[in-house]
Amino acid sequence: MSTRSSSRSLRHSNGRSNGQPALAESNGRLTNQVSSRFRRGISRVRLLPSVHLEQTHEALLQSGISTASDRLSVDYSGRNVQLQLSGRGIPLLEGVWETAVSLDGREVDCRGTWEATCWNADEDADYLELKLEVKGLLRIDRQLLLPRKGHLAVLADSVVASTAAKIVYHARWSLAAGMSGDHETATQAGTIRGKAGSARVYPLALPSERFRQTSDRLTSGSGTLELTQHQPGKALYAPLVIDWAPERRRSALLWRRLTVSELRRPVAADVAAGFRLQVGREQWLIYHSLQNTGEARSVLGHHTWYETVIGSFRRNGDVDPLIQIE
Repeated sequence: MSTRSSSRSLRHSNGRSNGQPALAESNGRLTNQVSSRFRRGISRVRLLPSVHLEQTHEALLQSGISTASDRLSVDYSGRNVQLQLSGRGIPLLEGVWETAVSLDGREVDCRGTWEATCWNADEDADYLELKLEVKGLLRIDRQLLLPRKGHLAVLADSVVASTAAKIVYHARWSLAAGMSGDHETATQAGTIRGKAGSARVYPLALPSERFRQTSDRLTSGSGTLELTQHQPGKALYAPLVIDWAPERRRSALLWRRLTVSELRRPVAADVAAGFRLQVGREQWLIYHSLQNTGEARSVLGHHTWYETVIGSFRRNGDVDPLIQIE
């Protein structure tokens, strides 16, 4: 678990049971290119498996050090965030995480200086949170989570505007070479497929069933994966789960937006958002607070003061957190 630092200097948390540090020192940048970091960057770091280089604005989240490990490489040194995601050694995404936001019909330039606000690496998961501020207009908090086990990743943006009656959010990710995108017929889930393997993509803020009419959508084409969301109010949360576990490849799928309550009353979607994801027999909870009122909230029986909770459900219905952010 980790606590976000409110200052620009990052707070690091290490929960490894083996006592090894979660951070690594480096003589320089891991590499200049995200796509080559895995091949050449390993020799430059002192400790593994995970590393965050605050000075060069790079991070490597990974479940292990073998070639078949899950890896998420992030470079936020430029005006856009670049990433490379590999599941079980198979490249899935590679390139810029592009973002477009409009407030009440006015498009906002979402390129700028990203800074890390939270980094955590322990026996459960690696977690990186970034922030971009467009002064006077909005703030984007970007969350990237890679668990040690389970073969999935969570990529999420929260958009908080100074004033707005409606937010339109659009994100685009480039697929890795040799991969193509498609969608499932019964649900809004997307797919990433190639000769080496495949993954399922769950846009949790969209309705699970494809037959439900909505202007929000997850589409793929020309080597990209694109998500569009609309939200009334001045804040929006857009979580995306990418799942490449072989045992869940054909499992029944369902997700739901949950009611979040505060002082026994439901809160609006631009105040807090909660989601339950079920794939086969496994279930997860994703909760995020968009506006802090100073009160605790409840979501699906889980009572919390935290800003973000991501975890799985135990058989007794309790939440087993992968990460909790104050």
